[in-house]
Amino acid sequence: MTPARLYCQGACAVCGGLTRLLGDGGVALEVHDVTTEPHAFEVVAALGYQSLPVLIGPGGSPAAGQDATTLARRLTGATRPAGRGVYPVRIEEEP
Repeated sequence: MTPARLYCQGACAVCGGLTRLLGDGGVALEVHDVTTEPHAFEVVAALGYQSLPVLIGPGGSPAAGQDATTLARRLTGATRPAGRGVYPVRIEEEP
C-alpha cells in the first residue's frame, strides 16, 4: 500500500499527535518537515495550504488543519468517535 504523507513542522504538537494516531492505527506514513525539507514546503504551498499539518492519503486526497481527529475522520470516512473523540484510522487505497 502507498503510504500516507504528513507535512508538518518539528515543534508542532498537533503534528506529533497525528503521527502517533496514524502509527497506532497501523497506517504506513511518510513524515516530511517543512522547516528542514524545502521540497516539503513547496508541496504544501502548491496545494494552496497555509497551515499545518497537511495529510495526504494514499490515494492523493489531501486534508489540512489543526485538529488531528478531523483529519483522521476525513481520510477514513469514520462517522462515530471511538471513545474520547478519537476516530478509528483505516486508510485504504483509493481507486
